[in-house]
Amino acid sequence: MVAHNLSHMTMKAVVSALRQDIGDVRVFLVNQGSTDGLAQAADALYPDVVTTHHYPPLPSLAAAWNLGLSHLLEGDGGKVLVINNDVELIPETYRLLLADGGGFVTAVGVTPTAEKPFDPTVGDLSKSRPHPDFSCFLIRRWVYEKVGPFDERYLTAFCEDANYHIRMHRAGVDAKCIDIPFLHHASATINSLPVWEKERVMKQANKNRALFKREYGCEVGSPQYYALFSEGIK
Repeated sequence: MVAHNLSHMTMKAVVSALRQDIGDVRVFLVNQGSTDGLAQAADALYPDVVTTHHYPPLPSLAAAWNLGLSHLLEGDGGKVLVINNDVELIPETYRLLLADGGGFVTAVGVTPTAEKPFDPTVGDLSKSRPHPDFSCFLIRRWVYEKVGPFDERYLTAFCEDANYHIRMHRAGVDAKCIDIPFLHHASATINSLPVWEKERVMKQANKNRALFKREYGCEVGSPQYYALFSEGIK
């Protein structure tokens, strides 16, 4: 889990991770320069949370993910569940993602509204869709070794996930999403930033989008983008 501030949401995400019914869960938290007491809360409240503190923060979400994955995938299990700090998991999430057996499998984020509250009901797990949700993904060691680390040229955040999705497809990895819902307070981190910092993040996001378009010839989410996944494995 990677976090910048939002200590109240981060702790909810941590608790939902520790309550996974698979048992023997530990959380690796990458603290990206938080100033709201997150570091102290994580270290003091939960002995099963290992926190690394970065002041100044690492230059990108990709770098933070790579830091965690490079350490954790070396363990005996050979798999890691990566989640945002603005999510809350249902207890069976990790177990069901693992039971699928795939190398890269995600749950599906649901942002509740007043008209449609969060429904924790698990759907038909025999079906999947080829649109992974990088807010909650299970990745196995063999995938990370075959595809390589996340691309750290995508600074701050934005587009590193789409880049990895394409690279997985081209490497022959079937990245998929199955119907295990998780509560997602979408865009909570960026929405919590002061105006000046939000502008900086969005400026970098535009640079990342331009980098992605130079590399792949299309914009994320466009028809041309989805057409890339109908191409043969290179």
